[in-house]
Amino acid sequence: QHYRWQVWKSRLGISSADPLLQEYRSLCDVPNQWTKQIGIDISRTLPAVFSTEESQQALGRVLNAYAAHDPQTGYSQGMNFVVALLLLVSDFREEESFVVLCRLMEDPAYGFS
Repeated sequence: QHYRWQVWKSRLGISSADPLLQEYRSLCDVPNQWTKQIGIDISRTLPAVFSTEESQQALGRVLNAYAAHDPQTGYSQGMNFVVALLLLVSDFREEESFVVLCRLMEDPAYGFS
């Protein structure tokens, strides 16, 4: 599984110097118009896996950061499951999961946007 995450990041061109890694910390805890809905949805996202407050908070932070990063897209139901998968595969590396989500959403080749 470790190699899977490394391959995903490499395929998306993500390095340790990616500016989005720093942007994540400035966005993850800033409330936005989607924060309330994200809070409602995270407890319904894979409850058997995201059963701790810590794991649910990580999910919420990544979703909140993305909604703030791209306010035009914001948040929609279903994104929580994409981010949940990213967090699981990355071993809960929030910053990296945020950057992968950004790349998937921004690149039309992946069909997320």
